[in-house]
Amino acid sequence: MTTTSPNADTVISVRTTHATHERLRELAQATRRSRSSLVSEALEQYVAHQDWIAHEIERGVQAADNGNLVADSAISAWIESLEK
Repeated sequence: MTTTSPNADTVISVRTTHATHERLRELAQATRRSRSSLVSEALEQYVAHQDWIAHEIERGVQAADNGNLVADSAISAWIESLEK
């Protein structure tokens, strides 16, 4: 049985448009980085953002389940105060 370190790199394949591929190639050249490192960084940022969104949605659902809600009138009053 072979185990893999959690920090070991894994190869994935991604399909994209030719235009995006060219933009990535140009960006890699301009920044003197590899396309792979740019895609890896972008994917890490995307996954982190989606994790954050999922966590915040879950927090909101739990708050609502616990009755921690804000009345429509309070929200309307707050929005009106911002417009002044």
